[in-house]
Amino acid sequence: MKNIFSKRLKSARLIKGYSMQDLAVMLNVSKQMVSKYENGKSIPDSSGLIKMAKA
Repeated sequence: MKNIFSKRLKSARLIKGYSMQDLAVMLNVSKQMVSKYENGKSIPDSSGLIKMAKA
């Protein structure tokens, strides 16, 4: 599941034209945390997922 989520997150971010820093600001997390999400090392909690969906 982490692998699918990470690939889809990165793909969606690139399609929208957001940098990792742009997404980090929108989600109120660090750029390193976005990197962890995209590399499958972490998954956001439910409130983070809601913020991602809105972004």
